[in-house]
Amino acid sequence: MPGTAAEADRVGDLVAAADLATPMAIRVAATIRVADWIHAGRQDVPSLVEATDTDPRALELLLNHLVTVGVLVREASGYGLSTLGEGLRSDHPSGLRHRFDLNGSGHSALGVTELLHTVQTGGSAYLHRFGHSFYDKCAADRDFADSFHAMMSRTHGSATQQVASEFDWGALNTVADIGGGDGTLMIELLQAHPTLRGTIVDMAAAVEAARENLRVAGLEKRAEAVEASFFEEVPPGFGGYILSSVLPDWPDTDATRILRTCARAAAPHGRVFVLKPADQSEGDPGGTAQALRLYALQGGRERSAAELEKLAAAAGLRMGTVTNIGDRSVVELRPLANQPTA
Repeated sequence: MPGTAAEADRVGDLVAAADLATPMAIRVAATIRVADWIHAGRQDVPSLVEATDTDPRALELLLNHLVTVGVLVREASGYGLSTLGEGLRSDHPSGLRHRFDLNGSGHSALGVTELLHTVQTGGSAYLHRFGHSFYDKCAADRDFADSFHAMMSRTHGSATQQVASEFDWGALNTVADIGGGDGTLMIELLQAHPTLRGTIVDMAAAVEAARENLRVAGLEKRAEAVEASFFEEVPPGFGGYILSSVLPDWPDTDATRILRTCARAAAPHGRVFVLKPADQSEGDPGGTAQALRLYALQGGRERSAAELEKLAAAAGLRMGTVTNIGDRSVVELRPLANQPTA
């Protein structure tokens, strides 16, 4: 037992940090759209039970805890949203509701509960829990894939706009967005650079969504979406090949394979561009949590520019310029004269 008040506080802090009730309560609230329903005027327990199709007692306990942790507030009419809770609305620009939705892409976070497996074996916590990889799930479940791509586009929305407008993509004439998802980045690129043409390369479910988004944006004559595996072959001859938020999902061997595929397609005159977070100083809590999460779920990690340079060399690419735009970096890689074939 702690001997002093200060020691008791430290023990309490550790208990709070390890507790799973609060993060799960927030994720459940996001999944059943509590913030959306409260914003729509359903503020008391009976109204919310009807809207969310939940158990009255369990829902009330959930709402009460969300008040305690500052996500909700009590009002005369029932429950209201705090400034923090507003972030769980579906229309919030942060995209957090999509990120936390346990019926969508947010379900991947449950893999972290198998972190012990990763620490003991180095294997994927996600695979250990669910019996399939994250991208196998995306390929098999269109709704899940749509949720994932919606989360990605909202999470990186402002950064995507900035990178699209502040880098001279138009000078490349043509770009291929490898693993381009639902086309969010490509649409921003084409709107910012009127002479640019492009192709989105991804799995079937993403390609369908990308084609529809290009059509809605009126850009289907300047871009197309094609199904292909970035481990095997991507369309050749583009001025630039973009990898945005792709490589962190894969271990070094697979990341090198992806870079090698792009290097072969880009040779001899094209370039490969990796869009990544700007290098951070060590000890950043958000950075260390993300590093642990990526490795546990998929065996991947964010890489510094120096680490990326090593992978690139093994894939037949040499380092070019690194352009920092906001909190993102555009890393340019150029094919070597002699491309490795395996």
